[in-house]
Amino acid sequence: MLTALLAASTNAANLILAQPSSAPSVTPSGGSGGGGFQMIIFLVIIMGIFYFVMFRDQRKKKSRRTQMLENIKKGDKVLTIGGMIGIIVGIKDTEVTIKVDEAANTKITFVRTAVDRVLTEREGT
Repeated sequence: MLTALLAASTNAANLILAQPSSAPSVTPSGGSGGGGFQMIIFLVIIMGIFYFVMFRDQRKKKSRRTQMLENIKKGDKVLTIGGMIGIIVGIKDTEVTIKVDEAANTKITFVRTAVDRVLTEREGT
């Protein structure tokens, strides 16, 4: 009984596969011949989005930091990348001198890029 049912289903499958189909044939690439071009366009769009999200934002931050370092002046209260807070008392091309202690008149010289940010009145208390 089981073998007869299996043989009948195999015969039915062979008949279906042997008959010509009226549906259009599909290429193995999944569509028309322009599939590769569409994939390239899609990748270019994804790379463009990636560029604007990642690299453009980094470039803006770097530009703002460079502008901040160029515009620091004597009397600005700054925070260094090491966490020291002080007032700028001297500026050279690549160096800044920061007074970190008013009572002992302690001054430390840093490279200009060691300044993390200029503190505002509220932050510098």
